[in-house]
Amino acid sequence: MTTIEVPVKPYIKEYLESNFGNPVNFSGVRGINDFFVLLLERQTHRRDKQTTLSNYKCSVTIVITRDVFYRYGWDLSATAIVSFNALFEYIIKMRSRDIIRTKHRDAKIKIAPAIRQVQCELQFPEESFSFDAIKKDLQRHTNIFKSSNANKKVLGNVSLKKNVI
Repeated sequence: MTTIEVPVKPYIKEYLESNFGNPVNFSGVRGINDFFVLLLERQTHRRDKQTTLSNYKCSVTIVITRDVFYRYGWDLSATAIVSFNALFEYIIKMRSRDIIRTKHRDAKIKIAPAIRQVQCELQFPEESFSFDAIKKDLQRHTNIFKSSNANKKVLGNVSLKKNVI
């Protein structure tokens, strides 16, 4: 087994280390392991010039097998690093949105406590994935903050006296 260092965002590092160990080992998760090997294999440099890795303040150690090391190498291009981070950013944010929506809708927990519970459950300290960042993501991608009276307002404005046809 060989290890490589990959630059990541702080909350991605927290997620990877809590779910896949330290050093990170994807061998048990076939889809993610295949994706990572594909990034090593392709060596795409298409967006390397436009890509800055300054957003990735942390790095994570990932275990690869000797076979992968000798077949595909150990180096990820800047484009591959961005793709790797984008995948886990999507997974983390989607999972947190789903948990918050479920807690808010089914357990009738207010949004702020639900966000705090998600931070605890996913083991994200405030420094790595802040309350405000999660709330902004929720506002962008869900309708959880919209008024539940929106349908009533629309239906109230459409009167039976007016011809709708």
